[in-house]
Amino acid sequence: MKRKIAIIGANEAICMLIKKAKEMCYETHVFAWECGDPGEQEADFFYPISIDKRNEILQKCVEIGVIGVCSISSDFAVPTVNYVARNLGLVGNSEKTDVLARNKYQMRLAFKNAGLYTPEFYEVGADLSRCDFINIRYPVIVKPIDRWSSKGVTRVDYPDDLKAAVAFAASQSFVNKAIVEGFMNGPEYSAECICFNGEKRVVAFTQKQTTDFPHYIEKQVTYSLQIFQKKSKRILRQ
Repeated sequence: MKRKIAIIGANEAICMLIKKAKEMCYETHVFAWECGDPGEQEADFFYPISIDKRNEILQKCVEIGVIGVCSISSDFAVPTVNYVARNLGLVGNSEKTDVLARNKYQMRLAFKNAGLYTPEFYEVGADLSRCDFINIRYPVIVKPIDRWSSKGVTRVDYPDDLKAAVAFAASQSFVNKAIVEGFMNGPEYSAECICFNGEKRVVAFTQKQTTDFPHYIEKQVTYSLQIFQKKSKRILRQ
């Protein structure tokens, strides 16, 4: 009998995960809203349940008897993946980790409280009331507090343009909030890691290419073996 695994989401990127799980002889049970994504057809079993319906997905996973739950490339799927895993007694992140990984303001606070360098930052709401009290050096970057893939991002060079950028970012946020943070000039990299029981393993380093001013939308990432070799050694020593 095949082992059964739950996969949250069905878009093109997650479809690669579904295919890999099937190659490894897992029976794939995929949950997502029905919209014609490729994973809907690739899955062994597809359930048209919206990703945010955590309890419905949990109950179905209990019925199925899955031995794991996962997703890739989707920030929105993270809370559901870990909620289901925690309630099934499977490996997953804590609720605190879910918040810190997806809320940019809370993430910045965690960095600051841990003694790590972070630019100056402020949380602001859609009513724009806090904009008048922000004392920060320009330029700044304004982002939705809880989105990804550069959605709602704007660079602001002058205070008179701040409220419009905050309104735009908040409109793209699930909770109608934005973060205003100091702009850091230079190339942008990401570090992909797996952490388990305090042990860290660097999977890859990539350099991001984005569009120009004012929105800096991510359009491509480039894997760098040289970056990986140099930086992974430094991180693992920490």
